[in-house]
Amino acid sequence: MQATTEQLERLRAWFIAYFLCNLVVGTWVSVVVVDTLRSSSIPFVGVLESVPEGAIVGWSLFVGTVVFAFGLFLFVRLLRRELWARNAMLVIAWLTGISALMSLLSACGTFSASGWLAQLMPGPDWGMIGLLSGLTNLASLAFSAYTIRTLQFDPKIREEFDHQGPPTV
Repeated sequence: MQATTEQLERLRAWFIAYFLCNLVVGTWVSVVVVDTLRSSSIPFVGVLESVPEGAIVGWSLFVGTVVFAFGLFLFVRLLRRELWARNAMLVIAWLTGISALMSLLSACGTFSASGWLAQLMPGPDWGMIGLLSGLTNLASLAFSAYTIRTLQFDPKIREEFDHQGPPTV
């Protein structure tokens, strides 16, 4: 049990590092994109002119904090060997991994210098945003694969969750 607890704690540590990096990059990109939308000629984005940059950062950090707290809550339950937490983490990991893979496959045309996004909203360095998007998607894919490998395919961890007795009060 000690070895599997260490594995789950290591998974949690990687989650914290992965999530905080994604939160910082995602917040920066949202500020850049909203700022670009403000100066674009796209219809119906005029409402963004009244939204201050601080509100965008604040909202991004608020949502990120809520999701981060939920992730940490799942890890607490996971370390208590609650099967529902393992199942929830696996569903989230599979969905995140598939989403990251699909984003990586579609990102090439979206963020290229001659792509439709650069023509529609010139200004930001879409190549850099695309690179950061690709890196965060690779990180998501790697973390998802690590989570799935740990929670679904590690025989010791699976055994601990599969052979649970009745819940203790």
